[in-house]
Amino acid sequence: MRARTLAVAIVVLALAAYLGRHFWTPGQEPARAPGILAYLEPELTSPGTGTAASSPTPARRFDAEQFRNPGVAFRPWTRWWWPGNDVEPAELRREIEMFASKGFGGVEIQSFGFGLPRDLPPEQVARILSFDSARYYRNLQVALATAREVGIGIDLTAGAGW
Repeated sequence: MRARTLAVAIVVLALAAYLGRHFWTPGQEPARAPGILAYLEPELTSPGTGTAASSPTPARRFDAEQFRNPGVAFRPWTRWWWPGNDVEPAELRREIEMFASKGFGGVEIQSFGFGLPRDLPPEQVARILSFDSARYYRNLQVALATAREVGIGIDLTAGAGW
């Protein structure tokens, strides 16, 4: 096993060396976007002149408060796995309120059935598999209305199985 790992490592390093020489010439640095330091304390004017500084990057001021408490458009999203349609409106409301209170900007609902055990009670399996039913759309309405109330977004996937 150790010899196989070593062989794989040698092949990966050789491939990286080949690709590195093929796509990058030593002495030529690839173009890079400005680093974060370019946005921290840029001068709005050229020192001592009172005129606008010439810079390829627009002048921006770093706002520590906005960084600590970003607007909803800048907050992270998460995938929210639903076990099919085996969800309850009260729990959906509670979880959406929790996402908002923890600083999330939104969720992507992924209602899935693949991989869930089928040796559950028949009524639970029926709930899991009731995707695309009237009850499922009522649960979505609860989720969407609650998200609107607390100010976060919701996306939907086209279903499980990818």
